[in-house]
Amino acid sequence: YVFSNQRADQILRRIGADFQIPMTSIANTGHVIKSLVFKNDTSLYDMILKALKETKRQTGRNYQIYSAKGKMGLRAWPDPEDVWVIESGVNLISYQYSTSIEGTATRVKMRTSADEQGKNKKKGSKSEIVVIEQDKAGQNKYGILQHVETVTGQINQPQLQKRAKVRLAEKKGVKQEVKSIQALGIPELQSGLPIYLKIPEINVKKTYWIDQDKHEFSGVKHTMTIDVVEKNSMPKGDQA
Repeated sequence: YVFSNQRADQILRRIGADFQIPMTSIANTGHVIKSLVFKNDTSLYDMILKALKETKRQTGRNYQIYSAKGKMGLRAWPDPEDVWVIESGVNLISYQYSTSIEGTATRVKMRTSADEQGKNKKKGSKSEIVVIEQDKAGQNKYGILQHVETVTGQINQPQLQKRAKVRLAEKKGVKQEVKSIQALGIPELQSGLPIYLKIPEINVKKTYWIDQDKHEFSGVKHTMTIDVVEKNSMPKGDQA
């Protein structure tokens, strides 16, 4: 495939037409990509994902592939402020809940790599850069749980310190997991969309994103089972 001066939505439409994939609403992504060439074996999904990532890099806007009634669509990233609510005592039927400190860190240590150290020495640097960020409150509860990370590339101490702070913020605290959420069915809900989950008994009141959804219909009864994630991010893909 060779795409020249086409938007991501035009690339998606061409692939869909070539492979007779039924399509529904396709959003105009706006940005014209000068050239995309795929020489090696690449899945159709990864081709589209590559175009969407190129669009995001240039515009900052996210777009999402979705499926509706067996048809492929493309939409702007859903607005997390406009969400359905699943609430204990209202429409929530059951759920599984667990907490864990596996993967938790109360201290993050970052350093430059040995290779970069050598490069820095040639430029007059005296030693490798090492920074440490600590969660004192977490250490009082769980002890020292250290995450060590070696960073490659040209980076100075303030940049490394900032990166360590970000990593500590990501890894501090007890990790909650809510899964197999069964609720009264909402036909509009599907993977990739946000929900606001309100379960006071486990102190959960926040927006999640649907990772998997299963809808079951029996007569007039409609129930759904969903798994959720805390962050909605564009898939990596194999070659995108």
